[in-house]
Amino acid sequence: MDEIRLIELSGSPRTRGRQHGETLRHEIGALYDTFRGLMARGEHGAPGFDEATINAYAGAHWPAIRRDAPDLADEIEGIAEGAATSRDAIMTLTCVAEVRRLRQGRVRQSLIDAGHLAAEGQRGCTCFGVQGGAARDGNVYLGQNYDIEPLWTPIAFRIAAHDDSPAQVAIGHAGIMCEFGVNDAGIGFVASAILVQDQRPGLPAPVIGRMILSRRTLSEATDAVVKAERTIGIHYLIGSDFGLMDVETSAAQHAVTYVTADSVAFANHIRADSLQPLSLGVYGHSTFVREGRMMQLLARSHGEISAGILQACLADHADSPLSICGHVADGRSTCESRASVVLRPADGTLWVSDGTPCAHSWREIRAGGPGAVAGLRTVA
Repeated sequence: MDEIRLIELSGSPRTRGRQHGETLRHEIGALYDTFRGLMARGEHGAPGFDEATINAYAGAHWPAIRRDAPDLADEIEGIAEGAATSRDAIMTLTCVAEVRRLRQGRVRQSLIDAGHLAAEGQRGCTCFGVQGGAARDGNVYLGQNYDIEPLWTPIAFRIAAHDDSPAQVAIGHAGIMCEFGVNDAGIGFVASAILVQDQRPGLPAPVIGRMILSRRTLSEATDAVVKAERTIGIHYLIGSDFGLMDVETSAAQHAVTYVTADSVAFANHIRADSLQPLSLGVYGHSTFVREGRMMQLLARSHGEISAGILQACLADHADSPLSICGHVADGRSTCESRASVVLRPADGTLWVSDGTPCAHSWREIRAGGPGAVAGLRTVA
């Protein structure tokens, strides 16, 4: 992957959206065309979905966005205007995780049943947080590998403060405003998908992500998730300058824990007992290996952890190809670690890799600060 792009956004929500859409007009059109083509193809007995169907399903999320996040609804409309495309197209990209899950469980299970994919091939993102005595400097750190198919190109958006909203750095895609990030008020979050049975229309994951980043306290950021009309299963880790909140969610249920341990990690299996009945049960054991391996790596460096050590943890290849640092492997995984991030909420700093962390450089981006710094392979 080429060097990750940094897009500067400022002004009102609609102005920010227009800047996003105009800057990435070609990329938005190409990504939408690719995604609707992907959804239209039937796979191993699972049906495809035509453009009208996916647009209609994505559109069902619009009332909740307009009602509960009107500023982000304006931003979505601004993206469509800037990209000279329809709101339907931007909503489908905004709801890409929700749209894909319309058939994800069936497709994965049919691949396993047909022998085209090993059960252990079900992989995804690996997240972690450290605090207390774990880090050398005493700071709270969060991070994750962002594991998706190669067709998705991560983009960094630095969003200027506006009204009561702090400055933010969010990692998203062309037409998709946020997957995870940090703000300059001391709040950051990472997130990993979990597959649940109670999916419904509501606030898409990128909208909830930006709602988190608009908050200034750990409790407010947690409320942004817990009180949201959620759509799918996502395990969030939200950090501040003093602590971590573990927020595991389905569409309608949640389990919230204030983290007291010095280190925490999770991957893609449901951990909370209260959410177990909602599991689709299609993940393989790599999720348990990745979680455990990350905890093992963090324990080895306890008390000496730095941003550089965390970057090295994210590059780990134990249990390859289904390792923390993931790569495409025929019959095993269609995903790779397209970007990795380490966040330090205390000063709004995000380090991001330009691709798989084992083979690409890292750069620093600070919310509300000057431009990105290239070539940071390790950070003391």
